[in-house]
Amino acid sequence: MDSEEQMPPVVRWRVECLGGPWWDGLPCVRFVDLAETQSLYDLHEGIQAAIAFDGEYPFYFFRAEAPEGPREMVPETFSPHPVREEVDDDAYETIGAFASVPPADGGERLFYVFLGAGGDWFFEVSAAEPGPVPRMPGAFYPETVESLSIGPDPMQYGHDLDDFAEAEEDLLPAPPDGPGEDAGAPPPDGDYGDGEDEEDGW
Repeated sequence: MDSEEQMPPVVRWRVECLGGPWWDGLPCVRFVDLAETQSLYDLHEGIQAAIAFDGEYPFYFFRAEAPEGPREMVPETFSPHPVREEVDDDAYETIGAFASVPPADGGERLFYVFLGAGGDWFFEVSAAEPGPVPRMPGAFYPETVESLSIGPDPMQYGHDLDDFAEAEEDLLPAPPDGPGEDAGAPPPDGDYGDGEDEEDGW
């Protein structure tokens, strides 16, 4: 096994929630340590753990001066405003996280978008320290630095299950036009499909 001196340096990331479907506006800032050689997929997993989300939905990264401004997608082949079905987030397994950070003096920032059940969650991601931070003994990276966390975790599915149920209801297809038949009601005239009337059946 490699000694600690041979292991890659550790970079500390600052992750700030900018908004989402059930965000209550309270500050939410997390710090995630990541080995310098780890990927954007590893960073995604670190962010999900830091905010207590379940990681069930796709995600993507982009660079821009502001979230609503023109985007430079990471990777460049992604659509600037991808929908959930278009995102192949496995691509991030081979894209280095540290190499994806825009230069500090360039004006652009790195954003992470999680395509959750009720809508898109936006986070700004930046290197929190100019250089590597000490490696924590026995730590398995990515690692959340709990002592630096600011604010409560955002609520991925709303403050209770009613919020999530309403969002899921909005995604259901509309009922067919017209009165329709109640699927649970017995057929008319006691016909149970065996050719006999109810009184002659059972």
